[in-house]
Amino acid sequence: MYRYVIAVEGTREAERRSIKLLLDRDGEVGYWHHLTTIWLVNDFGERNARWWHETIKRRAPSANVVVLRVTAAGWSASGPRKMFPWLRKNWTRD
Repeated sequence: MYRYVIAVEGTREAERRSIKLLLDRDGEVGYWHHLTTIWLVNDFGERNARWWHETIKRRAPSANVVVLRVTAAGWSASGPRKMFPWLRKNWTRD
């Protein structure tokens, strides 16, 4: 499994929906998306960062996109409790 932090900025509503639909329909990913421009993705298909960048750019051509593959599992955050169950379950294990 590969982990990614994907930042997508400057999208229109239809582009954001398209990205969410992509992730919802992909049977090889889990994701966390509680911050408007940030997606945390577990990719069990082990696709590379370029694949993610190009796939998102096709759905949001006007967006600024940064895709970072990460290996560190530690995290710290603040916000409503409902934001964190997925992180606790999926982002702290390798």
